[in-house]
Order: sequence, then C-alpha cells, then structure tokens
Amino acid sequence: MEAAPLQDGRIAVRNSNHPEAGTVFFTRIERAAWLKGAKAGEFDDLGS
Repeated sequence: MEAAPLQDGRIAVRNSNHPEAGTVFFTRIERAAWLKGAKAGEFDDLGS
C-alpha cells in the first residue's frame, strides 16, 4: 500500500503491487474512520 497527501488535503492510496488498479482518495476524516474500522476488525470477513 502506498499513501500520499495531496495539496487539497485528501490522501491518495493505491496498491503498490498493482498501481494500475487505480487510486482511492480519502479525506483525512474518512481515512481515520477507515483505519479505526480496520483496527476493530470490521473488514476481516471481506475476503471470505
């Protein structure tokens, strides 16, 4: 995973192994909520 801050305050995130797959953009608030959910296990069953 690669993440980079943008000048408009958003954060660009992409899969470093597959950068051609595209980029997802988060606001800082969205990224904080996503990280909180990931740490809480909210996405653990997405791959099954």
